Amino acid sequence: GVQTCALPIFHGLRPGPAAVVERMARVAPDLYFDVNSHVLGKQERHKLAQAAAGLETLLYDFPNLVLVIAGHSDDRGLIEYNDHLALERAAEVRRILLILSFPEDRLRVASFGYRVPQCVTEDGPCRQKNRRVHFRAAETVPETRTSR
Repeated sequence: GVQTCALPIFHGLRPGPAAVVERMARVAPDLYFDVNSHVLGKQERHKLAQAAAGLETLLYDFPNLVLVIAGHSDDRGLIEYNDHLALERAAEVRRILLILSFPEDRLRVASFGYRVPQCVTEDGPCRQKNRRVHFRAAETVPETRTSR
């Protein structure tokens, strides 16, 4: 399902409109990682390559759209380690999108560590679902200038 947790505070950004969020959920599935790894496996790289066209179309259709690449981890280990690992996962996906010629100014990375689990039972299959990157839609807030 579509996650509804608040976006981290990025200066000049607000959550994207509902229609964009729904479209993004359709075109960009979560990408999953192995334990203690920020490297995308072959199958997940393939999923990202397939999602790239839909994400590019979204960026084209919505000029104010910014993709927030949100890294997540499971609940094992130290909070600081999981936050760092989740950020490395998001950065890895961003790096691949940059190689695919995505515009740098339309991509942001964020780490949620274990704070937004997709699954909360303490077993292997559940923990696997939490080791992921999730795409979120944000949009730039138009600058308001006061005229004298």
